[in-house]
Amino acid sequence: MTPPSRRALFDAPATYHISVYGWLESEISSGLGRAAVSARQTNDEFTITTLTARLADQAGLLGVLNELYEMGYTLLEARRLPEQDHVASDAANVMPAQA
Repeated sequence: MTPPSRRALFDAPATYHISVYGWLESEISSGLGRAAVSARQTNDEFTITTLTARLADQAGLLGVLNELYEMGYTLLEARRLPEQDHVASDAANVMPAQA
């Protein structure tokens, strides 16, 4: 069994990197709240967009993933960052769970 201090908590805030194929339109990315959005071109001319967001819990992560899926984006990666990799940890910077 993993010690509690090293276990990922499903109901605690966490920062995630979420990468999808394609360019997110500005009105779409603005609908995702406080997510930082960056895009890059691959060698084969595809665009990959990465969202970095501090989410309230894994239910919030699923809400964002479902929204991207419903918009037709192909998910490439969803990765939870270690706590020391994000700067803000207060509740004011946490995106609320999607309804």
